[in-house]
Amino acid sequence: MGMEAVPLSTPENRLTAIVTLAAAVDGVDIVVGAHEGLVYSVEAPNPDMQPYAEELASISAGYVETVTTRALAGKASVIVASHRDKSLLVADIGEGYTVAVLGEPSAISALLAPVRRIVEGKPLQCPKCGALLEVFTQTCPRCGRRVPFGAPSCPFCGADLSIKACPNCGASLRLVEERLEPVEEAKAAREAAMKPERREAVSIAAPRLPLGIGLGAATLGAAVYFLLAAAFGFPMGEAAIAGALPIAVSYAVAIAKSK
Repeated sequence: MGMEAVPLSTPENRLTAIVTLAAAVDGVDIVVGAHEGLVYSVEAPNPDMQPYAEELASISAGYVETVTTRALAGKASVIVASHRDKSLLVADIGEGYTVAVLGEPSAISALLAPVRRIVEGKPLQCPKCGALLEVFTQTCPRCGRRVPFGAPSCPFCGADLSIKACPNCGASLRLVEERLEPVEEAKAAREAAMKPERREAVSIAAPRLPLGIGLGAATLGAAVYFLLAAAFGFPMGEAAIAGALPIAVSYAVAIAKSK
């Protein structure tokens, strides 16, 4: 059976989606969902970080309140800051719900865009089957680390990850400006954009000539040919037979270039 798109209309669903994604990304130590500063759910890929769950739940609410107070236009939905020797991502889900993700700077930076899309209710979905793909990870083919499915490149080694396969239907997809497009459609669009330039290049390389100029040039060439034949003492009859084909070709070319 195919995967159905998970609705993100409630804070609980958005929180679950972010926790599911973040806990599966390499370099993440702990993910804490909180409600009004109290622990709501915990995922700790690094068990040593489990004791910090309550602290992270508390400071995530504090970060949201502080940034909202300082914001000039509305409140920030996703915040990244340094915490201890790690990086911390805090997402404001709404209605008092927050998520705190603590881990390596590279992992946190890779999570910034997908978490923001989930919070805003604009997650990546497969254009072929409609599956919600934001909660999935992919394995970098170069370094083997797990990164968010929506990452355009590996945050650990820099490998290009813009082309990927849908884990539900297998469609080949390309990530273009925070949306997924079927690879064949993206290729067709690029080819269509290139065609006018190719037509222009052909017209510049092979310009049309006025018929009068072309015929005049052919006639001049024929006259020069017979003058040279006379100068070197060739019989005119033999010269006419020998030059008939080249002269005819020059006239044909002149007519063809005028069309």
